[in-house]
Amino acid sequence: MRVFVVPDKLDSWPELKTWFFKLKPKKEQDTALLLSQIKEAGSGICGTQKVQIAEGFLGRHRRGSLAVCQKCHEDYPLNDGPLCLACSGKEILYRE
Repeated sequence: MRVFVVPDKLDSWPELKTWFFKLKPKKEQDTALLLSQIKEAGSGICGTQKVQIAEGFLGRHRRGSLAVCQKCHEDYPLNDGPLCLACSGKEILYRE
């Protein structure tokens, strides 16, 4: 099962959105407000999807800066290019 943050759902939680997309340095963030917004938002900012993952993609990788894919509107590592890997044809998840 894949659980992911739906970027459009972060609009109601500005400090959470700022933290998630790394829009300002950590030292400038309001930690108390961030934690409060995380608790209030809960699972309401998440989506789910059944997937199978190709074995070669298992493991931990640094994501770096994030962007929202213009095609599917999900967040993805900006280093992957102008679109997420799935939308650019380099899909790493096999959806059921």
